[in-house]
Amino acid sequence: MIMLKKQKLWKILLGISCVFFLLTGFVEYKTAVAANIQTSKEETVESDQLVMKITYGYGKRVKYGRNMGVWTQITNNGDDFEGKLCVLIPNNENKSIRYSKDIAIAKGETKKIEFAIPVTFANEKIKFSIVNEKKATVLRKAVRITIESNQETLYAGILSDDSLALSYLADEKLKPVLLSVDSFPEDEKLLDMLDIIVINNFNTKQFNEDQYSALKEFVQSGGTLVLGTGSTGNKTMQLFKDEFLTGTMKTVEKKQISIGNEKKITKDISDIILDDAKTVIKQDKHDLMQKKSIGLGNVCIFQFDLGLEDKFFSTVGGEVTSLIKDNISENKKKQINMEYNGNNQDGFYNLSNSLNVVNSDEIPKVGKYAVILVVYLLFVGPPLYFVLKKADKRNYMWVCIPGVAVIFSFLIFVLGGSTRLKEPMLNYLTVSNISSGSAREEVYFRLMAPFNREYGVDIPKKYSIISNTLETWYDPEYNLKEEYNIDINYGAKSNRIVMKNCASFESADFKMSGIKKEKGELTSNLAFKNFKYEGTITNNSNYNIKNAVALLGHKIYQIGDLNKGATVSLKNCKEYSLNAETIYDDSIISKLAGGEPYNNPDESVKRMFYSMQYYLLQHSMENNSQIFGFTEQSKNSIVNDLKIKKEGIHIIIFPIEINYQNNKTITIPDISSYYEVLEGSYGFANSLSEPVMLRVQFDSDDKIKELHYNKELNPEINKHAQQYQAFYGEVLLFNFDKKKYEKVFIGGKEGSLKNISSYIDKDNVMKMQFVPDLKNHQDINIIMPVLSAIKEAN
Repeated sequence: MIMLKKQKLWKILLGISCVFFLLTGFVEYKTAVAANIQTSKEETVESDQLVMKITYGYGKRVKYGRNMGVWTQITNNGDDFEGKLCVLIPNNENKSIRYSKDIAIAKGETKKIEFAIPVTFANEKIKFSIVNEKKATVLRKAVRITIESNQETLYAGILSDDSLALSYLADEKLKPVLLSVDSFPEDEKLLDMLDIIVINNFNTKQFNEDQYSALKEFVQSGGTLVLGTGSTGNKTMQLFKDEFLTGTMKTVEKKQISIGNEKKITKDISDIILDDAKTVIKQDKHDLMQKKSIGLGNVCIFQFDLGLEDKFFSTVGGEVTSLIKDNISENKKKQINMEYNGNNQDGFYNLSNSLNVVNSDEIPKVGKYAVILVVYLLFVGPPLYFVLKKADKRNYMWVCIPGVAVIFSFLIFVLGGSTRLKEPMLNYLTVSNISSGSAREEVYFRLMAPFNREYGVDIPKKYSIISNTLETWYDPEYNLKEEYNIDINYGAKSNRIVMKNCASFESADFKMSGIKKEKGELTSNLAFKNFKYEGTITNNSNYNIKNAVALLGHKIYQIGDLNKGATVSLKNCKEYSLNAETIYDDSIISKLAGGEPYNNPDESVKRMFYSMQYYLLQHSMENNSQIFGFTEQSKNSIVNDLKIKKEGIHIIIFPIEINYQNNKTITIPDISSYYEVLEGSYGFANSLSEPVMLRVQFDSDDKIKELHYNKELNPEINKHAQQYQAFYGEVLLFNFDKKKYEKVFIGGKEGSLKNISSYIDKDNVMKMQFVPDLKNHQDINIIMPVLSAIKEAN
């Protein structure tokens, strides 16, 4: 009896142990999986009165050239407090930039404060502090951040009530970051470090209006929004009830689906039709994924819940992750490529050239001062000596010479009054993107003063303001001091820039942005036929546009002046290729801008030249068609709200539509937006220094008929063109029937592939290689060819 009891007890203990180890292993596994999704790490600092919790970046990581989000929570355990929350950023070895925000916290109150800081600095130390009304520091905390540069990593914000089921999204090129409705910002700039936002099994009705506006602005600025639906679709889609996303969502049906070549999985499938969306993957006449372009970004909607069981992580999860990465916006792909190749700084230098231009009437005229100097030297020399000698007053020489010097100095002072700067001033470049009755304006400006005392400029509260100064100085042992020379203060009623401890004419760069109403637009009747753009453009806006150009795909059309009400035909416009060779060719930019900048007395031409170069470089990151030119500064431009002496230039941009359909087919002028790099890499401006293997994923409902390497889009095919950069080498396509790569195009030789059935699989995927001929074209910057496709019209 005792033995039986012992045996039972032993079995019970063994069973409990097994359950314990199984549960422990399960928890450890779940913990390891959860670690794939990063969370923002919190720092805490406190005094007798205040407790401040700080979160910055994502996992204390930030991307160079992006905005870093700063979130703080401040609790007041004492009397009512007023002061400033400050973030100190190293600017150079002796000076810093301070971002500050006015705060007022009642006794016992807790407040959340957030703002964005541009990461244009290289040093990895920053300092948080709180100062009181007497400017005394009551709290401080120095922290380190990790600045990522030259990386292809994508950051994805995750909003889900079951984030563990999305842990499969983490891989070497995708870093998921856990978000919540409390941490989701109301300012789009705080989302700038993210490339993707995934919302799945999450009640979006929790968002307030400002958070929703930030999400929409994130997409329109180039971000990608990914939505999971299926059984949790109603929960996820509650927020989208305006014109941002329109369509229908009907029944949910349980089906077995397969993503890619992976095994089948049973999922609840939503019947969703998103207006103006393309089908990316389809099964049995049911869309499984759709994609819609909005502004510069994309919205991708999956017709099923993206949450997966652990056993599907490496299979189905891997395919879903690839689909998300493949379908980020073209704008974001180019941005990542520029960041990876370290070329995102080029824009800073081109912009700086434009802001360096100073009106000649502000510069003293050397000629008249030279005449005065010659007269002075002649007068105080022999003439004065002989006059005094003749009058027998040579002993007056020591009085006359200083007296004459004072008189001539006063004369120079009076003559210089018209050119002498007496107050702070700024040089600016305004960029207005006009669309759908509004203008999104960005004002880049350089601020300076002719003295070294403290001064400031007020910025209306409705506009955002950040530093735009590029700083590459780096010292890992630098001990950040409290001193600063620039303060950007976000006040309760207005924002303000304060400059102090600056030398005379020492400058600093800033960026201000805002949105204003705008009437009028440009209308077009443009089509793409036989690999050429043709048609007309009419200016129905309120602006006369000077030195206008049409940017269409890889082409620049020089329109010239386009006044209100005027119409221009592309056949009358000079045509150039839009590539790095054109952008950095001064002779071409001079033609587009109306003159060259060197030794040119016309400051407006100088500004147009450098601004043209700056904007063409920026546009190379985008994939939209537009008219770009210069105009007189609008009376309702946001720069006019700056009450300070200012000079500058105004860029105006209008989007235009192009018809790519011709009878029963549609031409895709450039298929590069479908590329995913499998092996090798390409550099800035698509330059090739090694073979590159690509996966080309067309949308599932695209019926691709032909592939073309055409002379209209590839200048190297024209034998008479002397190209600094071109494609020379071979284009190989994988033949799925023969299971091998075959040469289909040769650089410099026009070609067409009209039977592509062997080169595209059932999932609408091509495999392609670009093999540059580096041996025989060492003096050429070899770039990727522009390949075009023709598909059936729906």
